[in-house]
Amino acid sequence: MANFIKNFKNQNYNDGFLPQSVLEELSKKWNGNLEYVYKENGTYMLEATNGKIELGFKNFEIENLDEIKDKCQKEKLTMEDLIDYSYNSQKPLTLKPLKNFQQFINNERIDNNEFIISKDIIADPIPEKLVIFPEKMNKSIKLKIGNGEESYVYTFIQKPIDSLTKKRFVTSPNSKLLIDYEIDNERIKFNIEINKLQNTTIKEYLETLIFMQSIFNNGMYINDTYIKGSKGKDEKYEKREKLIDLWNKVYQIEKILGLRFTITNDLLDKKDLDNILLLYKSFIENKALRINKKINTLSFSYENIPEWFIKDVKENKERNLCLEYSEKYSFNLLGEKIDVLKLKSYFNLFVDEVENSEETKKIHLILKENDENKTYESVQLFKNEHDLEKFFSNKDHLTELQNAKCSIPIYY
Repeated sequence: MANFIKNFKNQNYNDGFLPQSVLEELSKKWNGNLEYVYKENGTYMLEATNGKIELGFKNFEIENLDEIKDKCQKEKLTMEDLIDYSYNSQKPLTLKPLKNFQQFINNERIDNNEFIISKDIIADPIPEKLVIFPEKMNKSIKLKIGNGEESYVYTFIQKPIDSLTKKRFVTSPNSKLLIDYEIDNERIKFNIEINKLQNTTIKEYLETLIFMQSIFNNGMYINDTYIKGSKGKDEKYEKREKLIDLWNKVYQIEKILGLRFTITNDLLDKKDLDNILLLYKSFIENKALRINKKINTLSFSYENIPEWFIKDVKENKERNLCLEYSEKYSFNLLGEKIDVLKLKSYFNLFVDEVENSEETKKIHLILKENDENKTYESVQLFKNEHDLEKFFSNKDHLTELQNAKCSIPIYY
């Protein structure tokens, strides 16, 4: 016989359609253990006089039992196993009565049509199916998660899992780290991700990233108990290292430019990453960034290039030409609009033709390749005209631009 124990509060109403004397007579059958209690929906339900019910069943089968066995990884399941599985998975159990099916309340045998007295509902003595719903999960625990040097208290909420023995807990949505862990006997399996919604500043985001990486590298402390991690670096180690490097650069840029970037769920695109690298080189390292690229044509408006320069270029086409100019550069990054000046310097330019376009009022320099001296561009950003002029006043500024180094592109 299977047993199900539930607790609830009795509520007896005096406005039922049966006289009290009739109710007492009907309830005598249950030897003082059970009684009919009137409910607001116009029915009388059989309940335990002590408020505690133990339900029992005999001669039945469980629907989808083979599927449950597979989930539980166990061939022979007791009723206690099935109830545990139902609770862990938060899935109801469906009982299908067999021949000589019996059901009990507190060891009193009850026919199905005796559970309820109603003017409108007539129940069959034996039901076609019985559905047993699990108790709703509401368990939460607080755990201190640390890396051996610092720790934080997180609230974990139990979540459903299709298993007999496993328990699953996840951190509450307002946690800086989203931790999902499974316990199976003495084994613990963790999955940890950063919660962007709760790390809204660059400083918070970077600190949480570093804390998370330290847990993966050195192991985790749960309530000051050391939980050893897997041997070697996990598959996401390099990606986290790149993320830490990226957001460290962003944090330094934010501080030096007096900005307040905003973390979003949107991924940074290539243009964002290129701008971060250029900002870092220009304002943190105070250096230009070299960009190797093939250049076929350079175009300038008439007002931006003097006539003497065009004449000089036409007369000395075979010369290795250097060209530098500045322009305003504006872009959006992580919720901030950034306005700077961009100095662009081109080296190893070999002009093949000079074309005038009266229609567009532009001069086009048609370039040719040189196998010995490849064309490249050096770029540096400046906050304002004053900083740019100060850079120009350095007699060696062109040499600095010419000797600029390439940097590994930022990606993650």
